[in-house]
Amino acid sequence: MNDQKWCLMEKNKNYHDEQNNMNTLKMREVLTNLPSFCKQFFRGIQDYTSSRTRLAYAYDIPVDDIDDIIQDLDEAFKAVAE
Repeated sequence: MNDQKWCLMEKNKNYHDEQNNMNTLKMREVLTNLPSFCKQFFRGIQDYTSSRTRLAYAYDIPVDDIDDIIQDLDEAFKAVAE
């Protein structure tokens, strides 16, 4: 990852571009520990939020409670479908 990080930073001299690239790399790491539908969610809000905001959202998702979240969503979707 360090080679990848260095490569991205070298191409961009703008501080904000470097931060966005660093946040993108961190986000990829965080997403490996989250359910696959989270990738779709973050991709969906990409045009409306900053990379730092999306990373903060990802950090805020309690991985230990993800099963409870999925169950709650499943129940909500079933209620809407009825």
